[in-house]
Amino acid sequence: MEQSFTAREPEVRVLVADDSAFARRMISEILSRAPGIRVVGTASDGREAVSKALLLEPHVLTLDVMMPRLDGLHALQLLASLGSPSVLMLSHFTKEGAELTLRALELGALDFVDKGSPGLAQELPQKVRALAGKKPPRRPPGRCPVKELPRGSGRIKAVAVGASTGGPQALQILLPAFPPDVRFGLLVAQHMPRGFTAPFAQRLQEMCRLQVREARHGDKLHDALVLVAPAGMNMTLEKDLTVRLQRHPQSPYRPSIDVLFASAAEALGSRAMGVLLTGMGADGLKGAQALKARGAPVLAQDEETSVVFGMPKVAQKAGVVDKMVSIIDMAEAIASLA
Repeated sequence: MEQSFTAREPEVRVLVADDSAFARRMISEILSRAPGIRVVGTASDGREAVSKALLLEPHVLTLDVMMPRLDGLHALQLLASLGSPSVLMLSHFTKEGAELTLRALELGALDFVDKGSPGLAQELPQKVRALAGKKPPRRPPGRCPVKELPRGSGRIKAVAVGASTGGPQALQILLPAFPPDVRFGLLVAQHMPRGFTAPFAQRLQEMCRLQVREARHGDKLHDALVLVAPAGMNMTLEKDLTVRLQRHPQSPYRPSIDVLFASAAEALGSRAMGVLLTGMGADGLKGAQALKARGAPVLAQDEETSVVFGMPKVAQKAGVVDKMVSIIDMAEAIASLA
């Protein structure tokens, strides 16, 4: 379970923007049935969404990507300049929909849901509650790292990174900060619907000086390579740095951070490292415990720069985090330990 609601939490006001009357009604009904959430209005296009967001002051705006008059991306840009509510994008499982959604995350949207997801009725209220009042972390300007980073000593061979809600923004800050000659590879388990991980890896490649791509079964991890686990699959690492992709029916998340971390601990012991970024729930805790048991360092994103301080907080409370780090400083912290 990602997150539960308690009566002590304040009511979340939501504005629903979608050009489809059916979608507006469906989304409004899902949210209205959820405890602690009130739909304060709906909008049928981007212009109406902007004007109603300013008038009604919702905590969260659910925003369709493709709308008439003013699409979701342009509405998002306007809202960002006006001090917008937290924005949750609603997307379609298509190549164009995935690319536009990932662009929206770069423009300030905090997360997204696939309209066609069979778990929409559960996922949508959870994300709305989690994002209320949240803002994306500020990115450092430019493409170059803020500081010159060490290449690493070669002691650490694999850095396993886990992320959920807010993870795409965090990874777009973290990965471009590495120089192209680091002496370790990175494995990324980002909770994301099917169809989105390949274009997400491609966008990261365009931003980074490392090689970034979606992982394939049988890949060999090497220095300066970033492999992103495909949605719907769990990624594991072997002792010879071979990557395996599997479906684990018992795993609640695919890709699972726990599965990735535990395999890195088993394969490399203290020559692995775990990095737990922003996200809801507790995925990554058991894996971080496995890493610590084998003498591997574990870093976690701090509360100030996390969109949702869920997974890092759980690991911190369990005593398995060596250091809490701002996402701006995370690349330096990783390189220093490596």
